[in-house]
Amino acid sequence: TNTPLVEDQCAVINIGTELPDTRRYAYVLFRGIGDDIQIGELVLQKNVRLGSTELGLLATVGLQIIHVFEKPRVVILSTDSNKIILMSALKDLNI
Repeated sequence: TNTPLVEDQCAVINIGTELPDTRRYAYVLFRGIGDDIQIGELVLQKNVRLGSTELGLLATVGLQIIHVFEKPRVVILSTDSNKIILMSALKDLNI
């Protein structure tokens, strides 16, 4: 209202202003499974590490079963000192 506050007042309310409806409605923020994603749309690429975000996305589209595989681990065993240095370098690179 651009009316200055009088001493000891904390707010000015215009009586002629209609207040917005503040009631809560059931299911206003409800979306069905897959409402925001089109049929046939790719939601995740191959070889994606699954975290809580990705699992939530899969649940959103209604996917109940997924096929996963563990990333293979390679071990090099040798008595040669050059290969030991290689193993150390691979470990530093998380390989």
